[in-house]
Amino acid sequence: MGIDVTPGTPGFGTDLSGSTATSQPASDSTAATAAANAQVQTTYAAVAGQRHRLTMLEFSYSAAPAGGRITVTDGAATIFDLDVTATGDRPVTLPPGGIRGSVNSAMVATLAAGGVGVVGKLCTAKLTG
Repeated sequence: MGIDVTPGTPGFGTDLSGSTATSQPASDSTAATAAANAQVQTTYAAVAGQRHRLTMLEFSYSAAPAGGRITVTDGAATIFDLDVTATGDRPVTLPPGGIRGSVNSAMVATLAAGGVGVVGKLCTAKLTG
């Protein structure tokens, strides 16, 4: 498992089957905020016979985090992992078409607890099919 980068038409990417898409359908978005010094997580439950594709990932900490980290898992496998050392809004540039998960697997995005008095926010969007 890992990040699936599939070349496609510039600006469009691929659909969930891997075919070149002429336009990307609207994604389902989720926004979550944690209490101070608590992790914030978005979970997309497994769907039989389908896969999730993460199409947007943005996060922020209210102050410089102590041990800041953002991860995405596909089932039990970590497919995205970054350390975060600064405050502010942090959009993550994903490959065209997003990060594609495995069929029949949950996808979980987690922003680690930022430390005493630090609040984390996590925004994601996905397609399932």
